[in-house]
Amino acid sequence: MKIKNDFIHLKPQFLNYLEELVGAKGFSTDKEIILPYLYEQRENYNGFSQLLIKPETTIQLSKIIERCNSHNLKIVPIGGNTGLSGGCVPSEDGDEILISLERMNKIRNFDDTNFTITVEAGCVLSDIKSFVEKKDFFFPLGLASEGSCQIGGNLATNAGGINVLRFGNTRELVLGLEAVLPDGKIWNGLRSLQKDNMGYSLKNLFIGSEGTLCLITAATLKLFPKQIKSKTILCCINNLNSVIELLNLTRKLSSETLTSFELLSNFGVELSIKHHSNIKFPIKNKYTWYALIQISSSGENINLEDNLESIFSLALEKGIIEDAIISKNEAQ
Repeated sequence: MKIKNDFIHLKPQFLNYLEELVGAKGFSTDKEIILPYLYEQRENYNGFSQLLIKPETTIQLSKIIERCNSHNLKIVPIGGNTGLSGGCVPSEDGDEILISLERMNKIRNFDDTNFTITVEAGCVLSDIKSFVEKKDFFFPLGLASEGSCQIGGNLATNAGGINVLRFGNTRELVLGLEAVLPDGKIWNGLRSLQKDNMGYSLKNLFIGSEGTLCLITAATLKLFPKQIKSKTILCCINNLNSVIELLNLTRKLSSETLTSFELLSNFGVELSIKHHSNIKFPIKNKYTWYALIQISSSGENINLEDNLESIFSLALEKGIIEDAIISKNEAQ
């Protein structure tokens, strides 16, 4: 493995600078500590790095990026390392510096009047959701990895999640952004305006840029009323074309309550059951496809069960689905 000479030459001075800037806990050259950051969870992508930096503030990150830029040092930003496409895995050359924002995990502001929360990039998604839920609010970004993924990574990849149909991708959930640019300058766009038509939207350009344009350090997010009622239906389908018909029918009949619509193949279901013995699939007969539909509401007066039953009855009558089962409680 060839390590670039310019990195070796700058390493001693750079480490001294880091110790003054972020302290001993803010960086590491220990191979054992760095190891978990060098591959994605399936280990399909592996890399190498000699240095891991964990800044605690935007100012610290700004100075680190400025120093790296002035010395032509390459960096790779890391969030919760839950991605499976190798986007945050360093190259095998060993000349890239890993920058993790996991210590930048503060909730800067919660505004229950304006329905917003301002969080730092290292905040774990589930922590944000739990925090606002206790305040009777709802942040709709929902992912399988939400217990470990960080909001900075969600923003950098414009994550979708299971609630896209109703609430949109991550980009639609962001009002303001703070980021460090490649030269180390801090771009502060942490506005919380619900209606903002001011010129070019750099915020939307930065979201989804995957670390190529900036390192996102904080964001002001939209909140919604807590969803106090929720119902789920699992529909069985043998014709893939019928899935589109079912989606259209559901959108028309459920109005604004449709929260998620997930398509499952029988192959995927059987694979999950094979590797997770605790999974019990509620449908005995086998079908080619399944649609898992969730509707939810923040209001007391909407009868979600009647809504789902009308969808089920009409879809069955039209021959769109073969069978279905409606959840009776939260556990189901």
